[in-house]
Amino acid sequence: QTVAKSPPDGYTLLVSAAGEIVTNPHLYKTKMPYDPQRDLAAITNVVNMPNVLIVNTDVPVNNVAELIAYAKANPGKVNYAAGSTPVHIAGEWLKIASGIDIVAIPYKGTAPQVTAVLANEVSMTFDPFLGFAHLKSGKMRALAVTSQKRSSMLPEVPTMEEAGVKGLVVETWIGLFAPIGTPKAALDLLQSEGLKFLQAQATKDRLASLSYDPIGMTTEPFAKLIDQDLVRWQQAVQRTGIKVNK
Repeated sequence: QTVAKSPPDGYTLLVSAAGEIVTNPHLYKTKMPYDPQRDLAAITNVVNMPNVLIVNTDVPVNNVAELIAYAKANPGKVNYAAGSTPVHIAGEWLKIASGIDIVAIPYKGTAPQVTAVLANEVSMTFDPFLGFAHLKSGKMRALAVTSQKRSSMLPEVPTMEEAGVKGLVVETWIGLFAPIGTPKAALDLLQSEGLKFLQAQATKDRLASLSYDPIGMTTEPFAKLIDQDLVRWQQAVQRTGIKVNK
């Protein structure tokens, strides 16, 4: 809201996760104080953050098919940590798409949900790669990623689509924006410098250490992605029956 109402002079910018741009418009009945398409100019997509379906190693499954079979054999006994809206939507989507009875356990953020899986408080979660180190150490098991394509960080892990759950794509991103009306010359400069920064090897290495996939898009494909995601998240909210806030 602050950025949307700031002077469009190229000096006030927004770094935002996808939720505030493409998810929130479908989660609130009352009108938000900003319209992401009307009030913000997309500059570039900075990083992509797919989720990975992880389970505690005590859960006797090695892939998504085995997880579904296990959940069907134990209805209502398999739970998952939901520390964010995308994670909650992914869990409910899996529940509906595979016909299993799993229970959402709310957590205050995605970091606590990883801890919950490690402590065996819950059976599983959809983690935005915060638990990557625990996967490498074997303390948790990765079954699938929720992105459209396999992640470069876990190339051996299949997508949900490849694992047999059709249509389940839940990935988010972080983007760079300016107030609408910012001069094109300023937007072009911000975009070109931003892309140079993202393409630098030091940047790629640092982002990889944080479990982020650096992307970098020009305005047109990034704006198109936003339009597509607005439709996709609307369908996801409707399909999963996630309760809309007042």
